Amino acid sequence: MSEAREEVEYEILWEMNKGNTNVWHENRTSLGSLYHVIPPEFLINEELQEVADLRDEEGWNDQLLKLSFPMEIDDNIRQEVQFDNNDDYWDTPRWISTSSGNFSISSAWRILRHRAPTNPEYGKLWTKGSRIGGQSGTGASSNKSMRRNTMKDGGAVSCNRVIHEVNKTLHFLVRVRYPWLPRIPLLWPKMIRLFEGYKPIVVTIRVTWQLPYKGWFKCNTDGASRGYPGPSSYGFCVQDHAGDLVFAKMKEIGETTNIVAKAKVLVEGLTYYVERQFHPLIMETDSLVLRKIINGEWETPWYIGAKVTKLLWLLCTRSCW
Repeated sequence: MSEAREEVEYEILWEMNKGNTNVWHENRTSLGSLYHVIPPEFLINEELQEVADLRDEEGWNDQLLKLSFPMEIDDNIRQEVQFDNNDDYWDTPRWISTSSGNFSISSAWRILRHRAPTNPEYGKLWTKGSRIGGQSGTGASSNKSMRRNTMKDGGAVSCNRVIHEVNKTLHFLVRVRYPWLPRIPLLWPKMIRLFEGYKPIVVTIRVTWQLPYKGWFKCNTDGASRGYPGPSSYGFCVQDHAGDLVFAKMKEIGETTNIVAKAKVLVEGLTYYVERQFHPLIMETDSLVLRKIINGEWETPWYIGAKVTKLLWLLCTRSCW
């Protein structure tokens, strides 16, 4: 039971509200329980109990954070943990193995079963029509019925039949890749002539970047991931009303999802704006999801809850569009 608990508890991420969770034994960042992460030579302050003890009226207690944690953990807490210090709600646990944040037995079983990673080469095997099972009498007869080698299995295959099979396969391939083309011929020479005269319809959309108002600044942001999750990066740039570049930044952020990368770049852009006091500022993002979340039209997913909270706090305290 204790071994299972050690594996499962790292899948619970606490979303900060009141800050009543334990500082050392609860997972609030991507690092896990800080009690097991801090190096042995670093002295643990046992007097710290709740996360709220690390806060003051304005935010994090910088001096207490530096004294209580190593530099890497200190930076991680400032970047990953964000809460309003609200006394109305207790801290909320989120199950990070599901997108909804709710616990499920199937997701816990996938963690505890220790399944070996699937070999990607298996996905390239052709399995259509194959029979998988024990070698029985029916299996032996079915293998004989699927002849692939006339010299070994007997039978006869004509040249015309091979040409027909190849043409049919190529015809199906063209229908799948180009489903909008009508009356695709079956014979390969006619398909060649069809594509030689084919002119695709190119749809273009004109996108113009508009200058901000005089005296304003505009911050364009973008984040992307290669996979879900996958290697991710983000970038943003700030320009003035004349279109001149004021500042630009790009950063790789490791394995994450597309929406997390876009949320992080918004936080980075607003943080830079606050530090340099670019006033006023227009923020632009291509993420419809984040726009709906920030405007309060959609519910915030748990895995970007901390970043959205910080975004809303920055937007409420500064004049920003």
